Amino acid sequence: KSQGSKSKRTTLKQKYKLIKKVKEHHKKKRREENRKKRLGIKPKAPKDPGIPAQWPYKEELMKEIDFEVEKKRAVEEAKMEEKKERRMENKKRAREAMEAGKPAPTLEDLRRRADGAAEDFAAKKELNL
Repeated sequence: KSQGSKSKRTTLKQKYKLIKKVKEHHKKKRREENRKKRLGIKPKAPKDPGIPAQWPYKEELMKEIDFEVEKKRAVEEAKMEEKKERRMENKKRAREAMEAGKPAPTLEDLRRRADGAAEDFAAKKELNL
């Protein structure tokens, strides 16, 4: 008699029963997530354990982390400022067009401007190659 590994064959009844249970479980989890979303319950974020007090070079590591955070914040602020500038410029352009008596830009004007920008981009790309 062999001492080989036991067969992993299962009956179809067991197989489909297992699939059914898995489906039910996933459905239940989805329902629970939707219920929590409706009620505005957010999952707890994992706590940051921080850096141990005995860690060698802790001060340098803390400074590096602070530098990265500041850098990230500066980039975000620059993006926001750029967005604000662009928005102000667009408002100014629209106001000037209204004062000059030009009609509001239509979809065709927008398409023409986009096509022109695409051609400019293609020309620049050709020059770089």
